Amino acid sequence: LLLCVCASFLITCLHVYGSDELTVYIVHVKGSEDVTFSAAEQWSDWYCSLLNSAKDAANVADLRIVYSYRNVITGFCARLRQREVEAMSKLDWFLHAPSADFHSNPVAQGGFKAINKGVFVSCSAGNTGPNRGTVTNDAPWLLTVGASTTDRSFLSTVKLGDGQELDGESLSQPRDFESKMLPLVYPGHATGNENSSFCLSGSLDGVDVHGKIVVCDDGGNGKAEKDDVVKSAGGSGMIIVNSPDFAYSTLVEPHLLRTSNVPYADGLKIKAYINTTSAPTATIIFKGTVMHTPHSPAMASFSSRGPSQITPGILKPDITGPGVNILAAWTSAFEVFSGTSMSCPHLSGVAALIKKAHPDWSPAAIKSAIMTTAYATDNSRGPILDETPPGRLVRGRSWSRGPAEGHGPRTRLRPHAPRLHSLPLRPLRQQPCPSYSWRTSELLLREEHQRSRAELSFHIGQAAGDPFDAGQLHADSDQRQGAKVDVPGDG
Repeated sequence: LLLCVCASFLITCLHVYGSDELTVYIVHVKGSEDVTFSAAEQWSDWYCSLLNSAKDAANVADLRIVYSYRNVITGFCARLRQREVEAMSKLDWFLHAPSADFHSNPVAQGGFKAINKGVFVSCSAGNTGPNRGTVTNDAPWLLTVGASTTDRSFLSTVKLGDGQELDGESLSQPRDFESKMLPLVYPGHATGNENSSFCLSGSLDGVDVHGKIVVCDDGGNGKAEKDDVVKSAGGSGMIIVNSPDFAYSTLVEPHLLRTSNVPYADGLKIKAYINTTSAPTATIIFKGTVMHTPHSPAMASFSSRGPSQITPGILKPDITGPGVNILAAWTSAFEVFSGTSMSCPHLSGVAALIKKAHPDWSPAAIKSAIMTTAYATDNSRGPILDETPPGRLVRGRSWSRGPAEGHGPRTRLRPHAPRLHSLPLRPLRQQPCPSYSWRTSELLLREEHQRSRAELSFHIGQAAGDPFDAGQLHADSDQRQGAKVDVPGDG
C-alpha cells in the first residue's frame, strides 16, 4: 500500500464492453523519485504490487500483466475486467484517459497534413483483438492495416497415445529429438493450482514432471520463462496451449525444450485425453517449415477489429497483410515477430510500388487501388477465415472490393474499376464543440452506377427536417437533403 500512495495511474482504455470480459488496458504509472530500479524484474515486481493492491483486483497481477514497460513509458499492459477498472478508478491516485478524437490525435493530424502534401500514410490497426471496436489509427484518410497469417507454418505435431495428431508450431525444430512416446502431464489438473496450469515459477514444486512432456497454458509469464520452469523441474518437453483469446493464432518462439504451441481447441482435446487416460503419453514430431498451409491467409485473433469507436460509421481496418510469424531483420541475425507492426510495412511497400508505376496518383488513388484489388478469398478458394474465439475457425467477413472515399480535390480516378470518387476535406478543426449535442447524420455520395446508397456517419448539431432515405442512386443523378449545422469560429 505504501508503494501505491507514491504512484499515480493513467489508464488508457483500449476497449470496454461487458463487465466480466477481460480487456486490454495500458496503465501509465507516475512513480515517486524514491522509486528507482535497475533491473526489468524489479519493475515487473513493482507493477505487480501496485495492481495487487488495487481494490477488487487482488492476486491477479501474475496472470493479468501482459507486458511491463520501463523505457518508452513507465507502466504496464494488463488484462482487466470493467468492474475492476471501475473500482480502481474511484481511488484518488487513478486517472482515466479516453480515446482522443481525430482533431486531437497526433497520428490523425500528422497523417492528414502529410496526405495534403501528397504523402501516402499507412498505420497499424493495433494488436488488441479480437473484441470489436479495438482498432486504432482509424482516421478515414489513413490506410489502417490489420494482421493475417501466411501460408507458411513451422510445424510441430503432437501425437497422443490414442493416435490423435494435433498440429502446433515451434520456431525450434530439433533434429535429434526421438519421436518416442513419453509420459504426459498437465500440472493444472495434478495440483488444482491455477499457477501450476501456467507453469509459473515455483508452481511445479512437488509435481512429478521428470522425463515427461508438460502441458502449460499460455499466459501468466513468458514462453521463455515456461521453458526455464519446466526444464528446471526435469521436464523433457512442453506443449503450450493457446489462451481462449488467441484461439488458433500460434505465435512461434525459439525454445530450450522440445516444444509445440497448439491452438486452444486442440489444447482442450489434449487435456480431455489426459483426464480420461490412466497413463497418458505423447510425443512431438517436428516437420520443419511447411508451405501452402490450407485456409491461408486467415485473420489473426489478436488483430484489432472495427468499427471506429470515434465514428462507428467508419469501417476499419481497411485491409489486412502478413503479420503472423514474420521473418524479420534483427541486430544479430534474424528474428520472428507477429503483429500489425509487421503487416503495415508490407502494405507500405505495395503503396511504394504503385507510386513508382503511377507517379501522378494521389494517396487516395493508391489507397483505393489497394483496397479494391485485394483478394477476398484464401488459398482454398473460400472466404477468408477468422482465427477467433471460442477456439474455432469461423467464417469471417471478406474485405469489400467496393468503392473507397479518399481525400483531396474531387476527381474521377481509374486505378481499377469501378470508378472512385474523392471527397474534398477542409482542414480539421475542433469539431464538434463539447457544448453541442452529438447526433448522427448521413452523407450521401454520388455513384456512377446504380447501387445501394453509400453513407458516412459524422457528428453534427441538430439536424433540420425529417429523416430521409435516398433509396438507390441512379447514374448521373443527384439527390440532396439539407441539414442545419452550427459551425463554431470562422468555419
